Amino acid sequence: MAEDKDRVFAVIGLGQFGVHLATALAEKGFSVIAIDNDQNALDLVKGRVAQALLIDAEEESFTIRAPLDDVDVALVALSQFEVAILAVLYLKQVGVPYIVARAETTIHAHALTKVGADQIINVEEESGKRLAHQLASPHILDVIRLSNAVMLAEVVANKALVGKELRELDLRKQYGINIVAIRRIHLLVSEEGLPTQGEEILLPGPEDKIEASDILIVVGSTSAMDRFKNE
Repeated sequence: MAEDKDRVFAVIGLGQFGVHLATALAEKGFSVIAIDNDQNALDLVKGRVAQALLIDAEEESFTIRAPLDDVDVALVALSQFEVAILAVLYLKQVGVPYIVARAETTIHAHALTKVGADQIINVEEESGKRLAHQLASPHILDVIRLSNAVMLAEVVANKALVGKELRELDLRKQYGINIVAIRRIHLLVSEEGLPTQGEEILLPGPEDKIEASDILIVVGSTSAMDRFKNE
């Protein structure tokens, strides 16, 4: 396998996950071959990656049509599980040294490993954990009582908040609560070019926008928190 920036990556499947991977790798200076069967998806990365190829990974001929001989790492970012299985099998057959695949469930992860994936990225796992918390206790993930009247809570950002700036929401005026921090999950690419999940804690300003799956760390009175979570 090539060293450092000489490594060549193939990203197969250009949904949101694949586009993020392809562009992040290219920005780090790696050579990236992007593969998808949708020209509109390819247009999102064209000019930013070394090659953007219109090829259907479901067909075995894709390993012949795609220039995989020099690929060091293949990233299978396909949303369709059956197609992902086939892609991993085909990549393994042609001898790609390292295969990373996206899985949506533990069963999918196990199956992809069985057919040859060397690493599994479960990008939905964190969202699933948060959903379970939401179902058990809507919006509120954790609560710490700072006094009899004041609490600090971790709150899942609901759809009404997503995409809006904090100054626009003005939660202090509406509910009497303050957002003191935001926990945000990011898909990251390591220096070796491999995808990982990372979490950052933001100390937001009034111009910062809430993103989907953000967890808001808020402080307020018990009554204010009750009003907020019941909205």
